Amino acid sequence: MKKTAGGGITVFLALTVTITFALLLTVLESARTQAGRLYLSVAANASIDSLFSQYHRKLWEEYRLLGLEHYSTEQIRDEMCSFMEPYVNARNWYPMTDPDMEILSYHLLTDENGRYFEKEILDYMKYGIAAAVWDLAEVKGFVSTMKEGTAADKISEVYSAASIDAVRLEQRLSEVSQCIAEQERKYEAAGEELESFDGSGFIDEAELMIAALERLSPLICAYEEEADSLREQLETVKIRLEESIEEGELSPETAGILNEDIREFESYIREDGSRRTEIRGFEDRASENIRFLEEMIREAEETEEYVKGSEPEEESTVEEELWEPLIRSFRRYDLISAGSPSGFRDTETEQKLESVRSLLTGSFLKLVLPEGASVSTEKLDLTDCPSAHVTEEETESALPGTDDLYKAEYMLQMTDHFSSGNYENGIHRTGSGRLETEYILEGKDNDLDNLNAVITRIAGIRTGLNLIYLYRSSERKAEAEMLAKAIAGTAGIAPLIPVVMFLVLSVWALGQAVCDIRDLLAGHKVPLIHDDKSFYVTPESLLKIGDGLPPPGAAGEKGWKYDDYLRLFLIGGQGSSEDYRCMDMIQLALRGYQNDFRMDRLICSLEADVKSGTAHVFAGNRDGIGQIRSKYEMHAVTAYSY
Repeated sequence: MKKTAGGGITVFLALTVTITFALLLTVLESARTQAGRLYLSVAANASIDSLFSQYHRKLWEEYRLLGLEHYSTEQIRDEMCSFMEPYVNARNWYPMTDPDMEILSYHLLTDENGRYFEKEILDYMKYGIAAAVWDLAEVKGFVSTMKEGTAADKISEVYSAASIDAVRLEQRLSEVSQCIAEQERKYEAAGEELESFDGSGFIDEAELMIAALERLSPLICAYEEEADSLREQLETVKIRLEESIEEGELSPETAGILNEDIREFESYIREDGSRRTEIRGFEDRASENIRFLEEMIREAEETEEYVKGSEPEEESTVEEELWEPLIRSFRRYDLISAGSPSGFRDTETEQKLESVRSLLTGSFLKLVLPEGASVSTEKLDLTDCPSAHVTEEETESALPGTDDLYKAEYMLQMTDHFSSGNYENGIHRTGSGRLETEYILEGKDNDLDNLNAVITRIAGIRTGLNLIYLYRSSERKAEAEMLAKAIAGTAGIAPLIPVVMFLVLSVWALGQAVCDIRDLLAGHKVPLIHDDKSFYVTPESLLKIGDGLPPPGAAGEKGWKYDDYLRLFLIGGQGSSEDYRCMDMIQLALRGYQNDFRMDRLICSLEADVKSGTAHVFAGNRDGIGQIRSKYEMHAVTAYSY
C-alpha cells in the first residue's frame, strides 16, 4: 500500500527555530543596544576627560589652580567631538555616526561669588600645605586681642580729640584772660593819667581799654563753641565705650581704665562749668563798660577843651575842680577780672605734642620705609579683571573658621607683599611685580595707596595695644604724668592734668606704633603686647619725632612680623571682594606669559549631553555597499569637575 509523507513536523521545527533565533537575536540586539549606550557613555566620558586634561599649565604651576581655558562654547563642542572620532571610526558592534554635543551647564572659576575659586583653594590647601596654617583656637585669641586693640584705638581717637578740645578750650580761656589783663593794665594807666590831669593820655588809655573789651565778645563765643565741642566729644566717647563693652571688644580691665578716664573728663567739665558761668557774664559787663568808657572819653574831651580855654593863673585850680568828678566816676568802673585759673605753663611743649600727633595721624609712610625702598604709584589696569565686573553682594564671615585659615594662608603664600620683595631694585618673589597681598586687602588701584591703607590699619591696632600697655605700666604712667604736669603747670584747674596726661599717653602710644611699623617693614618682629624692654620710645624722643624716628630697639625673637598681620587681616576679611581681588592679581601675573589671559575664561566644571546616530546591527541595516540604512539617535550625559 502506497504511503504519503507529511510536512507538518518540518514546518513546525522551522517555525520553532525561526522564533527561537528571533528571540535570541532580539535579546542580543537589546544587549548590544545597552552596550552601545555604554559605549557612547565611555566615549563621552573619555572625550570630556581628554578635554579637561588640557588645563592651563601655567595656572597650575604658579598657583595650583585647575582651569580649562576656552574662548567660546563652540570651541568646547568641537574639541569634544574631535576627541570622540576614534570611537566613531572603530569598526565594531556599536556603530556611531554624526556625533554632536550640547552643553547643558558649565561654571567658571569666577562664578557665584568666587565659590568655585574657593573650592579649588581648599582642595589644594587641605591636601597640600595645610600644615603651615595657624591653629584655629590660637587665631581666635589673636582676633580677640586685635579687636581689643582696634576698639581701644577708636576710643583713643575720640579721647585724643576731646583732649585737643580741652587744650583749645584752655587756649581760648588764655586769650580771654589776656584781654582781661590788658584791660586791667590799661585801667591802671588810665587812672594814673587822670590823677595827673592828662586828658589826652586818659583818652588814649581808655580807647585801648575799649579795644580790649571789644575783643572779648568773639573770644567768649569761640570759648563757648570749644566747650560745646568738648561735651559732644565726651558723649561720643561714652557711647563708643558702651558699644565696645556690649560687643565684648574690650576686656573688663581695659574698660575699667577707660571709664576712670571718662570720670576725669567729667570732673574737668564740671569745674569748667563754673568758669563758663563766670565768663558768660563777662560779655554783658564788657558792653556796659564800653558804654561807660565812651561816656568818660566824651566828658574828658569836654573837660580838656574847657581847661585849655581858661586863663593861665586859674588853670591849676580849674583843673583840680574839673578833673576830680571824672576821677571819682572812673573809680566806679566795673573792673572785670578772671577769678578762675586757665592756660598752660609750657605752651611750647604742648604745641610740640600736637605737632607730633598731626604728623603721625597723617601719611607717615616716608618715615617708616626702609632705606632704599620704593613703592610704585603706577595705576593698575583693572578694566577687564574679575573684580571690575562683580555685582554680587559681598559676604563676610563673622568669626574665622578653618576654611578661612586655609584661604588666607593660600593668598599669603601665592601672592607678593612688601616684605617678600627686594627693596633696592624692586624685584619681587613672583607674581605680577606689585604689592599683591596689600591689593587683595584694600583694593586700591596703586601700590602706594594699598600699602598706606594696610599700615594705617596696623597702626590703629598697634596704637590701641600700646595704649593698653601704657595704662598697665605704672612706671610709664608716672612719666606721662610728669610731662602733663610740666605742660599744664599749677595755673590751671586741677582736673586739667589728667586730661593732658591722656593726650600724652595717646600720642606716645601712636609714636611707638609708628616705630613698630618701621620695624615690621624692615623685617623685624614686634611683640603683640610690649613690655618695658621692647617699648623704647621715651617722652623725650617722642617730642623729637618731627626730626626723625628714634633708633629701633633690639630686634626680638618673639613677636609678629609684617606678614603675620597680613595673614590675620586676610583671615578676618574673608569675603567675595578678597576672592576677586586675588583673581585680579593672578590674571595680571599670568599676563606676563600670555597677553590675553583672563580668569573669566577658565571653566572648572561642565555638564554636556552627547548624542550620536546608531543602527540595529541585526536588522538588515546595511545596503549593498555596506552603508547603514536605518538609524536612530542615542544620548549620554557626561560631566566633569576639577
